[in-house]
Amino acid sequence: MRLQSKVPGAALMCAFWLSGTCCVLADDVEPLVADAWECGTKVEPSSEIAAFFDVTYAYTGDDGRSAFVAGTLKHPDGWRFSMIFHRKEAGWQGYAVEGQAGFWNAFMSRDGSRAVLFSAINVGGPGQSYTVAASGDGFETIRCGVLPAPDTELGTIDFMTIDSFALDEAGKGRITGSVSYADGRPVECFESASDDGGVNWSQPKKLPACIDNSFMELAPVDGPDGPAADFGSLRFF
Repeated sequence: MRLQSKVPGAALMCAFWLSGTCCVLADDVEPLVADAWECGTKVEPSSEIAAFFDVTYAYTGDDGRSAFVAGTLKHPDGWRFSMIFHRKEAGWQGYAVEGQAGFWNAFMSRDGSRAVLFSAINVGGPGQSYTVAASGDGFETIRCGVLPAPDTELGTIDFMTIDSFALDEAGKGRITGSVSYADGRPVECFESASDDGGVNWSQPKKLPACIDNSFMELAPVDGPDGPAADFGSLRFF
């Protein structure tokens, strides 16, 4: 399943997922975006971060509470960072992913143990490669990698969308994607592969023809209904 729904933020947010029932006004706090952050940097959750955090994807656990959220920390001066927060027994753990970026795709096993998320720059035009944040242990840890730009001539605002995704239990993955060119060239389709659990991907190569999106799941998936639920359909705040 391709997960692309967006959940808009608000100036007033209740940070119950971080600190009980505390509500904070975005205008009254100054969030921290550290210069040293990079993909995988652990970030301590706070009410200040919650005030400026726009949720893109949220996954609800068996107890009905959100097990993790992924979205963008947006500073009023324009700086932003894509981030993931995972609920643990002792509280929430955060991870920075990519500066000046947001999440474009997220794929997860139904039991919540395995996930691959794709972040790309979205300030000043689209990024042409993706930063990958992947976990095989329910976000106890994450590994970071790259899905490179496709092997083609891209214009300034051209980028590859991810159209289908598969990852088996052995860690071998396949992605197909497409580029709709701003200069009017015909749409072209590409294929990329991974052999390390979906962390790093080969440069997407052009396919002779575009194919139907016949696969779209992250294994293992418990149950017969296919891949994980659409995170964007779950309101978190």
